[in-house]
Amino acid sequence: MAKVTDEELISCLLKNGGNQSATATELGLSAPTVCNRLKLKHTKELLRKTRQRILDNAINSIIAKNSTAVERLGELLDDENPFVKLQAISKILQYSKDYITIEDISKRLDELEQNK
Repeated sequence: MAKVTDEELISCLLKNGGNQSATATELGLSAPTVCNRLKLKHTKELLRKTRQRILDNAINSIIAKNSTAVERLGELLDDENPFVKLQAISKILQYSKDYITIEDISKRLDELEQNK
């Protein structure tokens, strides 16, 4: 049987939603082998980096879609229907408030982490 690389192990683990037993079965490994390999420092780091890369890609996709949505909301501000304008204004204000709240929470979290 061919050796399973760390990359293959991580890929399979993520595909299986973190289920080590399913990963072991799919790769033809024992569950303790998968568990032990995931405890290794370099494997943990590879898993962390892979998850971060997946998250970064998802965030970039969301940001792109948000930009399109904001442009469309801006266009609706010029709509002839006053109800449509009001809804667009309301959404823009709500999103602005949410953004400010998120920024505030992020700053507080950074301060807490620095004070550790």
